[in-house]
Amino acid sequence: MKRIIALYGHHDCGKTATLNFVRELIRSNGGVSLSSIPPYSGDKPETFRYNDQIVCVCPGGDTGGIVRDNFNYAYSKNADIIITASRSRGASCDVISQEASQNNIKVEWIQKSYEYGLSEATQQLCNQEIAKLVFKKV
Repeated sequence: MKRIIALYGHHDCGKTATLNFVRELIRSNGGVSLSSIPPYSGDKPETFRYNDQIVCVCPGGDTGGIVRDNFNYAYSKNADIIITASRSRGASCDVISQEASQNNIKVEWIQKSYEYGLSEATQQLCNQEIAKLVFKKV
């Protein structure tokens, strides 16, 4: 693995929705899903070939166990890049930091927050903008 991109934030701030938008950006820009029955959504990880790299998008990340499973999934796919969700602190962050340290990889942390008081449509637009930021890093 060459790169770790971690989208972090508190529970229910739109990390999964944002990473599902990232999947769509990869698909619409020529990425080919290598998963058996795409397209996936929700927390299920998905693997793409994009720009001659293997990219695993792993939207689940609320616990250290889930993030550990995300890394195991990415290793099983020989991923060049993992994009995973994580909480703001605790075991999920610890797993990411450990993986980065063990593999001498710098984590690209991107904060995700829920903007209170926005309409659902506006929050979705925020999720889409963060997804574009994540996608540019791929």
